Amino acid sequence: MTKSSFVLGTLALLICVSPTCWAADEWVNPNSRWSTIGPPDGTLLIDGGNDQGGAVKAFLSLVGDLDAPIVVIPTAGADANCGEDGPAARSLRQQGAKNVKVLHTRRRTVANSPEFAELLRQAKGVWISGGQQSQLAMAYLHTRTHRELFGVLERGGVIAGTSAGASIQGSFLYGGHAGGDVGFGFVRDSAIGQHFIRRRRHLPETSGLTRILSREPELLGIGLDEETFIVVRGDVFEVGGESKVVTADASRPDWSTADPYTFLFEGDRYDMRHRRVVRRTSETVTDTWENAGKEWVDPASEWTTLGPPKGTLLLAGAYPTPAIVSRFVEAAGRRDGRIVVIPTADARRRERPNPEIELLAKSGAKNVTVWHTIDPDAANSPAFVEPLRKADAVWICGGDQWRLADAYLHTLAHKELFEVLRRGGIVAGSGSGARFLAHRMTGDAYGWHSGCGLLRDSLVHTWLAKNRPMKEMVAILKKEPALLGIGIDERTAVLIHANQLEVIGKGDVAVCDAKRPGWPWEGDDDAFLLLEPAERYDLKTRRPEWMIQRQPAAD
Repeated sequence: MTKSSFVLGTLALLICVSPTCWAADEWVNPNSRWSTIGPPDGTLLIDGGNDQGGAVKAFLSLVGDLDAPIVVIPTAGADANCGEDGPAARSLRQQGAKNVKVLHTRRRTVANSPEFAELLRQAKGVWISGGQQSQLAMAYLHTRTHRELFGVLERGGVIAGTSAGASIQGSFLYGGHAGGDVGFGFVRDSAIGQHFIRRRRHLPETSGLTRILSREPELLGIGLDEETFIVVRGDVFEVGGESKVVTADASRPDWSTADPYTFLFEGDRYDMRHRRVVRRTSETVTDTWENAGKEWVDPASEWTTLGPPKGTLLLAGAYPTPAIVSRFVEAAGRRDGRIVVIPTADARRRERPNPEIELLAKSGAKNVTVWHTIDPDAANSPAFVEPLRKADAVWICGGDQWRLADAYLHTLAHKELFEVLRRGGIVAGSGSGARFLAHRMTGDAYGWHSGCGLLRDSLVHTWLAKNRPMKEMVAILKKEPALLGIGIDERTAVLIHANQLEVIGKGDVAVCDAKRPGWPWEGDDDAFLLLEPAERYDLKTRRPEWMIQRQPAAD
């Protein structure tokens, strides 16, 4: 051996035993000493994404001290959001946290340095932001930073993550791609998916989670919807938030990818070691509609009209006026008529004063029931759906239309909306509630397109005054020209019976008929006919009343 070789070898040895050396092949996972699936000390908060403040509030409550040191790791996101005043740090400070610092790098050598990881040694809470979970893995997996995150838990601290910051907490990295398939392992033997219902990842044809479990059946699959989180201590987690969580256990003898999930709701608890629900906060459905889960038979397929042959449909834009609500109450038949209000589309509206209910009260309605679920099993329960069976009128409030489709589409509740019309009643929707009642929904980036179909062969959009929705409608009609497009302005509505549409309210209604020769005529901006308040439109001939009246008489 030469003298230079000896010197270089000695230097390499000294470097490797120095405090800054932390090679991936020397990694010993701290969770290998656990006797639990989740951390035996400390707490995890795992959030499905699109937090509207609920998860941050719960995180700060778990930390228990607004003066405590909190570290934000924004590395999953874009560089523009990784500064000291990035979105996550700003949100925490807005909710009262007084000692928030940001920890970020994209270099593993930096993540391995004791100087960089020092912030975590002092932290009582850590918030891992959303973005691309692969970026978290590539920067931190099996580094000193990763080890210090376990240290936060060992000291009884709290680690929270939203979206990508949720997935990275599993042992198998759901959606890891370039970052590989190994997560941080704060929940052992698990794969955690985010945005689960909102982005339709619960469906057999789109579920990456079931594909993972088919290859790795020993893992516990956990899917969290947006605005929903779990709090993990030891072997048990509890659900919080506005939507739902799924678990998938491929080790069950009866497990199949066709029906892989157990659904959990706010307050429910699940034992990850024994893989069973240990607490349900809502009553288990014991009765089920005989057609639940079968192929949907559309009641409108027997209609000879586009709108309901019996009863009335009211489709309103945003901010329905007192006059519009009064027409709804009149159509209900009497002021003591049984009215059901469904606020499911807006998670926050369910807990605060509902403007539609206030307007109904001012219009003299005396018998109003608020009815809601996010559980399709409940929507298929004859006992739970009983208020709809007795209703003279139903109003579906605005918010996120996909929540309505997820809860009610092709269920007994859906069928009962048709029954309200068949009895001569009225079904109304405002904003996304109006879009849901059409044949096809608009304004959704993740494929929630199928509507209730109470107005056949139709496409409804609201916020006409904003213009953008009309461009989206035109783009859809170019691909699906058989549909009739209807755009409804704010403080405006349409009343529909059989083939007749009447405009009420203060704004305009735009009608797009892609079947007209030469449509969209001079261009997309000339693609629709505007109807003013009190004007009528024939849905069968696709002509306004004034145009029909001016047709020349036949020879």
